[in-house]
Amino acid sequence: MNKQEPIQYGHAKTKALIRQQLQDIDRAEIHAKAEVILGKNIVELQQAVAAQLLTYEQLVAFYLDRIERSIELNAVIEISPTIMAEAKKCDQNRPADPNLLYGMPLTLKDNIASVGMQFSVGTYYLRDFIPLKDAQLVTQLKEQGALILGKANLSELANYVSSAMPSGYSSKAGQTRNPFGPLTLTPYGSSSGSAAGVAAELSVASIGSETTGSIVAPAAIQSVVGFKPSQPAISAKGVFPLAKPLDVTGPLTKNVFDAAIIYNAMAKKST
Repeated sequence: MNKQEPIQYGHAKTKALIRQQLQDIDRAEIHAKAEVILGKNIVELQQAVAAQLLTYEQLVAFYLDRIERSIELNAVIEISPTIMAEAKKCDQNRPADPNLLYGMPLTLKDNIASVGMQFSVGTYYLRDFIPLKDAQLVTQLKEQGALILGKANLSELANYVSSAMPSGYSSKAGQTRNPFGPLTLTPYGSSSGSAAGVAAELSVASIGSETTGSIVAPAAIQSVVGFKPSQPAISAKGVFPLAKPLDVTGPLTKNVFDAAIIYNAMAKKST
């Protein structure tokens, strides 16, 4: 196993964007929401909102605060600059019977395109590239009401740079750390940031991708659920490829129930 090092780039920018969006938020009030957020599945979170124990704005603020306090994990490397405004709109426009993903903040592995956020595939060269169009799976998640909170670190170019490069390292952001043993346990696989973020509960769930093991391996070592669908099940449009005949995207979640909900939202629509 190649040695990990505490290398991290760009965290000051991430923290500044979080603080900017939380400047009017009472952090103590947000911390008090832990008991209705941590360990809960999507249905339980929606039930808490329906019972007025939680708002979507508070849910997003809770995760932003948690990302800032767990910045050394280097799991979430980009934050949507409009995420708090989007969450407020969800509260204002909440339907009587919302979709299960309505208002749920998710992260995306940074090889999946999302308008308004960098799309680097972990490379320093593409660190400032912002796509003009969402990946098809992101479009479908948004149609279900999901919020894209930010981007997760990955092994640069899906771990196809060097056999000597540690899992979870990118020249764009540095080394992802396994929350169960930072710098002692590998985070494994190129979807390492997605798995680490879910394990540390930095979002409701994350979307990763796999060619050979990049969803299931980081999920296994970081004690989360990783679902690798069959290859044709989810559109690859807007996902940076490694090996097109093998590549597939899939959810990393805290539980199997949430994985099924997110998979169903991303799966190709029947014609």
